[in-house]
Amino acid sequence: MVKRHLLIYCTLFLCGVYAAHRLSGYVLLWPVAVVGAVCLALSVLAKRGKSLFLLVFFFLLGFYHMGQASDIEKRALAPYQEEYVTITADVMEQPVYKESDGSHTVLAQLRSLSFLGETHAVSERMQMTIKAGEPVPRFGERFQAVCLVYQPHEAMNETGFDYALYLRGKGIFFCGIAEKDTVTMQGTYPRNLRDKIYAFRLRCERIADEVFTPDVAAVVKAMALGNSADISDDLYEKLQVSGLSHVLAVSGMQVSLLLSVVCAVLSCFRIRLYRSSLLVYPVILFFVVFAGGEPSVVRSGIMCFMMLLAKLLLRKEDALTSLALAAAVLVMMNPYAALDAGFILSFVAVLGIITVGVPLSYRLVRVDYSGQPASFGKKVVRYVGRYVCISIGAQLFLLPVVSHLFGYTSLWSLLSGLICVPLGAVITLGGLLACLTGLFSPDLAAGIAMVLEPVVNLFLAIVRLFGGMRQGLFIIGNMSLFSIYCYGLFLLLADRMLQKRWRQSLALLLSLCLLASGAAVSAWREESLAKLTFINVGQGDCTLLQLPKGVDILIDGGGMPAYRSDFDVGKRVVLPYLRKAGIRRLDYVVATHPHEDHIGGLTSLLDSVPITTLLVPIGFDENEAGKAFLEKAREKRIDIQVVSAGDALSFAEDCGFRVLLPDEAWLEAAEIENDASLVLTFYYGDNTVLLTGDLEKSGEQYLTETKGFCEPIDIIKVGHHGGETSTTETLLCSIRPTYAYIPCGENSFGHPAEETLSRLRAYQTAVLRADEDKDVCFVLSKTGIRLIRKGGDSHVKNGGT
Repeated sequence: MVKRHLLIYCTLFLCGVYAAHRLSGYVLLWPVAVVGAVCLALSVLAKRGKSLFLLVFFFLLGFYHMGQASDIEKRALAPYQEEYVTITADVMEQPVYKESDGSHTVLAQLRSLSFLGETHAVSERMQMTIKAGEPVPRFGERFQAVCLVYQPHEAMNETGFDYALYLRGKGIFFCGIAEKDTVTMQGTYPRNLRDKIYAFRLRCERIADEVFTPDVAAVVKAMALGNSADISDDLYEKLQVSGLSHVLAVSGMQVSLLLSVVCAVLSCFRIRLYRSSLLVYPVILFFVVFAGGEPSVVRSGIMCFMMLLAKLLLRKEDALTSLALAAAVLVMMNPYAALDAGFILSFVAVLGIITVGVPLSYRLVRVDYSGQPASFGKKVVRYVGRYVCISIGAQLFLLPVVSHLFGYTSLWSLLSGLICVPLGAVITLGGLLACLTGLFSPDLAAGIAMVLEPVVNLFLAIVRLFGGMRQGLFIIGNMSLFSIYCYGLFLLLADRMLQKRWRQSLALLLSLCLLASGAAVSAWREESLAKLTFINVGQGDCTLLQLPKGVDILIDGGGMPAYRSDFDVGKRVVLPYLRKAGIRRLDYVVATHPHEDHIGGLTSLLDSVPITTLLVPIGFDENEAGKAFLEKAREKRIDIQVVSAGDALSFAEDCGFRVLLPDEAWLEAAEIENDASLVLTFYYGDNTVLLTGDLEKSGEQYLTETKGFCEPIDIIKVGHHGGETSTTETLLCSIRPTYAYIPCGENSFGHPAEETLSRLRAYQTAVLRADEDKDVCFVLSKTGIRLIRKGGDSHVKNGGT
């Protein structure tokens, strides 16, 4: 049996990092430290337990390392949050231009900071926003500016994209916005080796832009140079659907190709292994830095280093140990790298290739050792067989992880990858060759580009072909840790059965049967439950209803948050939320009124999610936004139903909608568009929910006094984001809600108003807010509220708070 001590210690170090993140840093550090001290004492006194002490030590080391990194208050910029400071900084990378607002995003390395007349030396990375019209510092320049310091936004919902965590994975904990007319240039700064390599990459990128057409240049820069900034959102979406997004990332394929080329050149000169290593190591290190130092390329570089080192030491290479060491090195540099999706996907895919893909290819793909050259047909069959085996290994391990991260997987990945991976190798080598030759011969680079351009266009055509077939995007939903555990047991069972270990197989099979029985009982108990989820879309409305028998309803879809004018809430927030909820189609979409903060997100959903029926109130098409929205819905052949007060929609005997407003009389009398909102009550058993859109004071008065609406309400979606002109005393006195949800985000209107909060408190209504509680899910049984989940963290049973 092979002893893999380094593998075990690196794995435990990583486990400590993940445990510290899940347990919020130092919560359990002291108890675990005490256990480590006890193990140390036992190993000293009894001269035993050395292995146990080392195991605990490396786990503790990872725990402590993550705890230190997560203590934001100890960072240099922590005391200056939400303050205006004067900074002097170096530009580490070329600024990124944002076409939506004309601003530039600058990665700045702070050198000094001035606040209230005091100047301090600091060393901290910051992502700076330079507004339109201001002088933009370029890479290699030093500048001074007055900026507002703030922490980047966290995930809006439990399963949403955490931008703050993403930036921390890149070593950025704070952002800044430069004040107008304060940016001044301070010259250049001395460049280190990393800066010189980056400058060389910029030269190569300029050559790629000169010799290739824009679309082709974007692909070449992504595959060969590690810069995917120019990949359009549309192309990236098609890459995801076709299962080819990994091809653009610089990873093992590029490093292996480079290593093969270098070794082939050295072998032509008959340079021995020891001497060639002196050349290969620097080349790999240069390429890792050149490609941007992303987790996938660093992993590949470290594994190549370990492979060459094993050959130099005449040892057998252990791929698993190399993989674990690469992960530990990356996490030692920045523990938040372990939480980055790119890091996780890269390492999990390689783990699947090592443990399943490669052994499977050895078993199934037979190699002819007779010494006779293989025919072309056999070579093709061998290549296809090996690729399929390796892809199966990677996909088997990636399936639960991709589901957990994104809620879907691509059914086209095997077929599209079979065609595009060889093309990717050609594009990588050809792109590098064109960029390098362009340094001394532009004409030769143009010639190479002319030959390579059809290959890239073929790659793009395949991506658009598979990416346009959305049937290949299989929505799985967010797999729970329990489901992932059962999936792991199933893979282990398959492995033991293939190895004919029948006793272990029987034990695993019995375990799976017991777990499946428990899951079936749990699912049977939840069959009669409904879920009412208020999705946090910032300053906007979005409500998801998941009813028994698979009926899914979305009410409004949010708009654009204040902090990102180019941010599509429908595509970036609502669509991922639906996918992680396992929703493949929507039976009903309800648009309460045609304002951007309600239908802005729905507009993009029309392109991405099959929708059966669209419900809108009368008068919805009386403004341009409403007309455009309905026209797009008709283009998608969605059934449109116009409803008014008195209409009802039933999904079961005791489950459905009742429409309260608007009616024709009120639509003529309403003075503002908000009062033309569609107002609904949703009932499920004994539960009643009031959804008010943006109804304001006049509309509430008409509803309660003229229409005579007076009914106890369990849950109210507060109107107009908690503004003082909504949720008035008149309405609250009539409905006396138990719970209230306020869909408010970053805004300049003062929402929610203190007057509204005071009125809700006066009626002893439990208030939940999007800006504090994120997404809130009410799990409803026919007899009442079973469970309340706030942002995935808080669990409240039996209606408690």
